[in-house]
Amino acid sequence: MNLKNFIMKSITIYLLFIMSVSQLFSQQTTISGNAKSYACDTLVLSVYRDMISKQKNIIAKTFVDTSGDFTFTLTPFQTEMYMLELNVFEGVIFAEPDKNYQVILPKKTLKEKEDELNPYFQVQKFYMKPIDTLKIKNDELNECIMKLDEYSDRVLAMLFQNFTGAINPQKTEKVLKAVSDSFPNVTGSYFREYKHYQYALIRHITYVHDKRRLVKEYFADSAVLYTNPAYETAFEKIIDNYFENIASKELSNSVTEALKERKSWVELNKIAEKDELLKKEQFREYVILKSLFKDFYSNNYLKNEIIDMMSSAAKSSNIELHREIAREFVEKRGKLLLGNISPNFELDDAIQETYTLESFTGKFVYLNFFEFENSACEKEITALADLYQKKIDLLEIVTLWSGGTEQDMEFFIKRADLSWTFLYIPETSQVLEDYNVKAFPTYYLIHPEGTLLMLPAPGPAEEFESRYYQEYSKWKRELQRRQNDKTTIKN
Repeated sequence: MNLKNFIMKSITIYLLFIMSVSQLFSQQTTISGNAKSYACDTLVLSVYRDMISKQKNIIAKTFVDTSGDFTFTLTPFQTEMYMLELNVFEGVIFAEPDKNYQVILPKKTLKEKEDELNPYFQVQKFYMKPIDTLKIKNDELNECIMKLDEYSDRVLAMLFQNFTGAINPQKTEKVLKAVSDSFPNVTGSYFREYKHYQYALIRHITYVHDKRRLVKEYFADSAVLYTNPAYETAFEKIIDNYFENIASKELSNSVTEALKERKSWVELNKIAEKDELLKKEQFREYVILKSLFKDFYSNNYLKNEIIDMMSSAAKSSNIELHREIAREFVEKRGKLLLGNISPNFELDDAIQETYTLESFTGKFVYLNFFEFENSACEKEITALADLYQKKIDLLEIVTLWSGGTEQDMEFFIKRADLSWTFLYIPETSQVLEDYNVKAFPTYYLIHPEGTLLMLPAPGPAEEFESRYYQEYSKWKRELQRRQNDKTTIKN
């Protein structure tokens, strides 16, 4: 290569680099506003990584200045649904590349104490509707999605109201045409896909007895839209658990047997591929993953088998996102299974003596998670104290205390004259996450050999004692059997 050609090639590469960088920065999107009630707060914007695990990834953070102004600066490569968590509220906005959005936030409102203690509390979702000092265009994406959602809700309500076992398809198509005519100028791909799956949801009422037809039309040969909420809603309503609701009984049984026999991810895919609607790998694996997630929480007897299958998927799936979803599933849920080793901890009591789970080896540990100033926990104390006073053989009651300070815990123990082990959970501890504690009080029973025996265990006033003695008797018999085996070996 001569010097002239070398120089020309270098200049070309440099110009291409400059153009790509310029394009990147020109695609910046901003979401801004003024919310004085959030002054000096940090706001966090996130997106769903996928609709299987519902994992949220933080995309951006911004500080609200003293006057209430805030701005998120993003560089999206495609249209995304962004979420802004505001304690009791969750804002949603569909942001496109190279757009600027000015939004209004609701007045800052904090959860009440009862909301904090309610494991079923749900945030109030709202659209962060973009505002324009002049006029909002009728083809603005967020306006169109809000309008489409309203239309869809009305159409579904009307169809349900008139549902008598069957709906004339022509009537449904007529209604859908009227809805479609309301968006004559909207051509963006994101809205087109969103509308496509909203229509699938509406057509589901008409073809409720022919779900395979809808799966073929909307899902089987189409790309999986991992973060599109309309796709997810249609999937949940039409498909839900594919192998229970749509697959043949023969295939459903084959999948169950594959789990029981602990076959590999590759083998399970080959079994599922026999269904003509599951020929496409991406959709097939998506269906399998969604089904395994649901089965994990409904079929206790298959939990270990599902964990094994997810472990296999994490290694063998050809789709990177699916491998990541499976790997995280195993990491988060593989620990808390009956018969597995209980997560360890290292916590201090009121006099700074350190305990670990191994400190109680050889005993049944009735592990209970309490929260400071939690009325539900305080009501359980009397029953727990009565249980402790019985001095039940091999039973160690251990309370893990969350919230407040160590002094609050010590004061509570002395005031109620309690004598069993209380351990304080500092903010830096992972024990609540390790034991997946979502509500207080929560109870577990741990076997003398350190494995999870009851998950969760009943409370002290919920026949715990009778169930404990069943396990206690089994353990005593097991100890006797082991002793007999040793005697036999010696002889």
